[in-house]
Amino acid sequence: MNDLPAGPEFGTLVHAVLETVDTSAADLAVEVRRSCLRATTRRLSTVDVDVLAAAVSAALTTPIGAGTLADVAPSDRLAELDFEFPVPKHVTVSGMAELIQRHLPPDDPLAAYPDLLATLSSQTWLQKAPSPGDSVSITTDLFSSPGIVFMTHADAEVLQRDYETVREWERARRLFTAT
Repeated sequence: MNDLPAGPEFGTLVHAVLETVDTSAADLAVEVRRSCLRATTRRLSTVDVDVLAAAVSAALTTPIGAGTLADVAPSDRLAELDFEFPVPKHVTVSGMAELIQRHLPPDDPLAAYPDLLATLSSQTWLQKAPSPGDSVSITTDLFSSPGIVFMTHADAEVLQRDYETVREWERARRLFTAT
């Protein structure tokens, strides 16, 4: 994986592949490539699918003591757990933004999210993790993320533009206030 990107985004991509690959598939290489293609497409990643598939296949088939990761059947592994709050279908994104604005104190790290998200063309949904006053460390994976924005839009270009906007907000530190 030395020729592939590093960092939390790439790590999340690799974990998405490892969580979905069926290690019991008759042709593991085909299954790994399928999982890589699905993960890169969903994340709008520019990582070369074949290079990623080769690296993940190597990781899965490297001996680790009593076997390999590929030897672990899907039924015997626990994928990373998602912590999501189910939202009824009738609740809209704007409705959630109103709830956030109504219930979060102005000094909450996510208090600015609704206004920022309202400027995007994509439909958005925000998952909040920390509480006001919590110490937030540098994000290293999905579990250490202080918040997750989910976006959907029928036009992939609009979705990509909004994704880049959110990433720019992160770089400019517009989403969180450090104290």
